[in-house]
Amino acid sequence: MAAAEAVCRGTGRLLRSGGVRRALSVVVLALPVVLGFGCRGSRRAPPPAEAGGAVAAPPAGGRVVVLALDGFDLAAVERWVADGRLPNLARLREAYGFSSLRTTEPPSCEAAWTALITGLPPADSGVVGPWRLDPASYEVRPGTVEVDTAAAPPRVTTRRSGTAFWTVLAQAGRRVRVLWAPYEVPPERAPGAEVLAGAGVPDLAGGFGRGTLLGAAFPEGVAETPAAGRVRLLPSATGWSASLPGPPWPGARGRLELPVDVRRGADPARLVVAVPGYETELPPGYWSARMPVTFRGGDVVVEGLARFLVLDAGDLPLILAAPLEVSPSAPWFPLSEPPGWAGELASRYGRLPAAGVPGDLGALAAGLQAEESYLADLADDFAARSAVLLGELDRGGFDLLVAFVPTIERVALGLQRLSDPEHPLWDEARSMAPAPGFGNVRLHDAVLAAYAFMDDLIGRVAARLGPDDVLLVLSDHGLRPFRRAVHLNAWLVEEGQLVLRSVDPFVTATAPAGRPRGLAEVDWSRSQAWAAGGPFVQLNLEGREREGAVEPEERQAQVLRRIEDKLLAWRDDAAGGARVVARVLMRGRELRGRREDALPDLIVVFAEPYAVSAETVAGLVPDRPIEPNRTVIGADHASGDARALRGFFLSTRPLVQGDPSIDDVGATILGFFGVRAEQGRGRDLWRP
Repeated sequence: MAAAEAVCRGTGRLLRSGGVRRALSVVVLALPVVLGFGCRGSRRAPPPAEAGGAVAAPPAGGRVVVLALDGFDLAAVERWVADGRLPNLARLREAYGFSSLRTTEPPSCEAAWTALITGLPPADSGVVGPWRLDPASYEVRPGTVEVDTAAAPPRVTTRRSGTAFWTVLAQAGRRVRVLWAPYEVPPERAPGAEVLAGAGVPDLAGGFGRGTLLGAAFPEGVAETPAAGRVRLLPSATGWSASLPGPPWPGARGRLELPVDVRRGADPARLVVAVPGYETELPPGYWSARMPVTFRGGDVVVEGLARFLVLDAGDLPLILAAPLEVSPSAPWFPLSEPPGWAGELASRYGRLPAAGVPGDLGALAAGLQAEESYLADLADDFAARSAVLLGELDRGGFDLLVAFVPTIERVALGLQRLSDPEHPLWDEARSMAPAPGFGNVRLHDAVLAAYAFMDDLIGRVAARLGPDDVLLVLSDHGLRPFRRAVHLNAWLVEEGQLVLRSVDPFVTATAPAGRPRGLAEVDWSRSQAWAAGGPFVQLNLEGREREGAVEPEERQAQVLRRIEDKLLAWRDDAAGGARVVARVLMRGRELRGRREDALPDLIVVFAEPYAVSAETVAGLVPDRPIEPNRTVIGADHASGDARALRGFFLSTRPLVQGDPSIDDVGATILGFFGVRAEQGRGRDLWRP
C-alpha cells in the first residue's frame, strides 16, 4: 500500500486525515481473501399531503440500514461466494439468501436509482439516463440535474418528479441519514433528515467531470477532448506557470482563474505543483492529495478542491488537473441538507468524498491516465467512504441510514476488459501488471478485489447492527460485457432515415482526420430520425423538432414501426450474422406515464455484447454502423436488456412478497416504520 499512500499524501504542506488512513485498512484486510486464492441551499419537499398522504402508524422496533451498491452484480457475487472469496456474503447468504432485484427499463443508473428513491419508473419520474434530447437544438442536455451559472451562486435543480421516500419518512417523524444520495441535487428539506448529495453533483465549473491538461507542449495525439481541455504551461523564473480555469464568471463571459506554478522537485524525476497556499511534489503517475483552492472575481469568492496527476515530468511537463470539486465546507453548489451538514462531516472525518462520481473514467478512456492511477484513486475514495459510513453508524441517532457506494461499477467499467480475453483491447501482458494503489493485485483481478473490499465493508456494517435492526444490501443493475460498439446514426444513414448534407470534396480532404461528422451537418428537411444521448432514437417530428420533417399522428406511427422492424431484423455480418438488437422500447407503449413526453421516442435494447457507442451519445455520425469496441470501457448496462441485468438484493428480514423490484424498496422501508405513502408503484415486500 506504499504507492497508495504516495498518491494520497503528497509531500507538501497538506494535511492527511487520520480517519482516511485508518479506513485504508478496509482494503488491506480484504486482500488476503483475493490473494490467497489467486456520485449551498436546499430544496423544500412538498408537505406530507402533497407527498403522498404519509400517515404514521405505531413505530416499529429497530433500525434499517441500506447499502446501495452501484453495479453490484448478482452472478459475480454468486460465483465468488462459491469460490470462497467473499466470506461475509457467504455467511449472509447461508442465513438469509440472495435474490435478484428487478430494475428499470432502461437499466441505467439514473433511471434505476431514481426509481428506488421515488418509487417511480422513468415514464413517471422523467429520468431515463445521464442525458436527454433537446428537439429544439438537436443536442443533448443533462438528464438528471441542471445548472444555471448566470447568477452567483449558481442555481442547481433536479429534473425528476416525485418525493424521496426518506423525505416522507422524515415528515412522519423518523430520523433519516443518507450518504451520497444520487441525483438528489439539491437535497429535499425535511425536519429530521440529514442528506448528502452524491452522483449528479456538478463540478466547480458547472459541468460533469471535465478536467484540464496543463502542458508546456502537447504531444501529437493529445488533443482537447470531452475529458479535458488544454492550457499552456508558460516558462517562468522557477519553472512554468499557467492559469487554471474554474467556475464561470457570473454574468460575464469567461471563467474565474487560479494561478498554478510548476517546478522541478528535489528529485529531478518529480514535479512540484503549487497553488496559492499549498503545494505537493509528485512523481509521474500519481494523483496529488486534494488541495483547497479559492477563486476570486469581484465580490465572488468560490472555494473548491483541486488535484493533479503528473503525466510527463520531462523537459516539457504535462499535467492533468482533475475536474474541480466542490468544497464540502463552503459548497458553491447545494451539497447537503441541512446546508451545514456536509461541512460537519468533512470536519469530523477529514476527507469527505464530494465529487459526483469517483475516478476520472473520462481521462482513463482518453488515454490520459493509466489503470494503476485510476484504481489508486478509487481505493482512496472507497477508504474515505468507508470511514464516513462506519463512523456514522457508530455515531447512531438515526432510524434509517442509507449509503450509496459506487466503487464496483467504476472499477468494472475501467478494468473489465483486462479480465475478458474476448474484448478487442484485451492485453494479456498488461492484465498481469500489479496495481500498487489497489492492494498490489494484478489488473485482471481488480474487479474481484473490489468485490472483496465490498465484502469486508458489508461484514463490518453487519457486525455493528443489533438483533432488531434490518440490513438491506442491494444494487441498481447487473453488468455485462461490451465488445461491439454500435453507431446508431451511421445505421440511420444506411437505412435512409438520416441524410447528411453533401460536402465539398476539398473540405472533406482538409478536415481533421478521424473526426466523424455530426448532427450539425444533417439535411433535416430529408431526415426522419436521429440518435443522441444514449441508445435513443428520436423522430424528426414536425412541430416538435426545430426542423421537423415527419408529420404527426398516422405518419409518425408508420415511421416508428418501420424503424423498429428494421432494428429487430438487424444482423452483424462481421460477427457471423449475430443479432444486434434484442428489443425496442417505444414511448407510449412500453414507456407510459405522466412524464413520458420527456423520454425519447425509441430506446434500443441491444443484445450482448453490443452497446451504444460514445459517438452516438455525442450525436456523431461515423462511417460504419458497427465496429469492435476499441475503448477501454469493457462493461455496460444501460444499453442492455433489463430482464437479464437485474440487480442484487439481500434482506435480513424475510421477504413475504416474491420477485422484488427496485421500486418496491422505498415502500418496504416505509412500511417497516408504519408509514404509508401512495406515491409510486412499489409493494411492501415484508407484508402479505
